[in-house]
Amino acid sequence: MTDNKGQSWKWLEPEELHEISEKVTIKTNGKIILLVPQSGTQAWLSNDFGNSWQGPFSTGASGRPTLNVIGEEFWLVGKESRASQDGKSWRSLPNKMPSGELVASDKGTLINYNRTRLSLLRSTDGGVNWDEVYSYEKPNDEWGQGIRDGVFGYAAPVD
Repeated sequence: MTDNKGQSWKWLEPEELHEISEKVTIKTNGKIILLVPQSGTQAWLSNDFGNSWQGPFSTGASGRPTLNVIGEEFWLVGKESRASQDGKSWRSLPNKMPSGELVASDKGTLINYNRTRLSLLRSTDGGVNWDEVYSYEKPNDEWGQGIRDGVFGYAAPVD
């Protein structure tokens, strides 16, 4: 951790954080900082701006989920999607929750984007049901694997 723009660093606690050998994601809901390794099976949290850490806490998630912040909750979406308000206790999310990035409107509408898919999805019922709202078809001569390769204005509403 650094608090002087990288001029000096100090080790984070608990000690298990030193042993994480996979990519991690760190997000905050404004009160808690949550750190989740790529596997998504465990979480560490800090409620004092990273000065001290608690964990690991089992998330119950699997399948390399994506960490999102929806309202004040942390959502891990993937093969087995889970949600938590405190980073310690996790509950199941609806079975049809798509993997990828999520954003929520102030009225609760969810939009989902996954870099490997050529569409955007929307849910108005907390993720129980999803509708495709935008899709992109690559021209035959265009190379790419999904939205991550850049749609650049080619997305169109689905009829």
